[in-house]
Amino acid sequence: MRNSPQAEPRPSVGAHISGYGQGQASISIQEMLRLDPDALAERLIELFRSPRYQPPVLPAAATQILRLSTNPDVELKDLVEVLGTDPLLMGRVTTTAQSPLYSGGNGQVRTLQEAVRRLGIRGLRNIVLEAAMQMRVFRTPAYMECMETIRRHSIVVAHMSHMTARFVRVDPNEAFLAGLMHDAGLAGGLLVLADGKRKEDAPSLSRYWASLERAHVAGGAAMVRLWGLPEDLARTVSLHHSPAPGGRLDPMAGCVCLAEHMAQLLGARVQYDATGGAGARLNDADVTDPAFVFTVRDAFKLTSKQMQDLFEAAKALYPLVA
Repeated sequence: MRNSPQAEPRPSVGAHISGYGQGQASISIQEMLRLDPDALAERLIELFRSPRYQPPVLPAAATQILRLSTNPDVELKDLVEVLGTDPLLMGRVTTTAQSPLYSGGNGQVRTLQEAVRRLGIRGLRNIVLEAAMQMRVFRTPAYMECMETIRRHSIVVAHMSHMTARFVRVDPNEAFLAGLMHDAGLAGGLLVLADGKRKEDAPSLSRYWASLERAHVAGGAAMVRLWGLPEDLARTVSLHHSPAPGGRLDPMAGCVCLAEHMAQLLGARVQYDATGGAGARLNDADVTDPAFVFTVRDAFKLTSKQMQDLFEAAKALYPLVA
């Protein structure tokens, strides 16, 4: 983590787009070649905030589940009915409910209703969004290897954030969502650069990565808002590289900061091709600044023993989610 961006302003764009998609709005190769890294980062931020920008479109069933999860009067049968329209999401929910992370030793579920009941409304929301992100966001042939590291990193940080939440006393389900979404702007930025290109025609990340990394918090915040997710989540995404603006810790951003640091230590790192296509060397990217980790640790008043316990818990969790 290198920069200290402030929380992003809410863009004047709609919150719902129907169907499927890969994100709309792009920057031409000619324009990219004219801009230095700082100017390109500003151009990317401008694009993310533009009314023309549309993030990758989530499956219709996922969008409906997100909407229903905000309704305090929603009934289980309504959620089950929506899931029944999307076999991929239905299968993911059933499988996840039977996994060691959620089963609590209770074994198999016999019906979709049992799976939803076991996960709970917000747990279901998180699993559906995780599946939708993997299906529709963390994908582009142009940057397949890099996008895969972002996907894996985000999933691990989501689960690490859920686990870390009990150490720092924030909501575990909201922490999971924050961890899942924290680097969505990197994926969104790759889709902007790729713009439907084949791998051999896509711009080299060795030239443009610094710009993408600088712009990704703005991109992530824009994507969160356009998907109609909570404003608090957009704030966390905006602050995950500066969890203590003005010297005052944002607890959820601090939780994600700790979770991301542990994920990186254990091997779930964002990486990109640093050779311009000339070789197979991958550079680690978007690395958490240890100074932020110390700031967060001190703000949460975590002792050395608690930090060690947290890391041991992370090591035990990692093989289950990586």
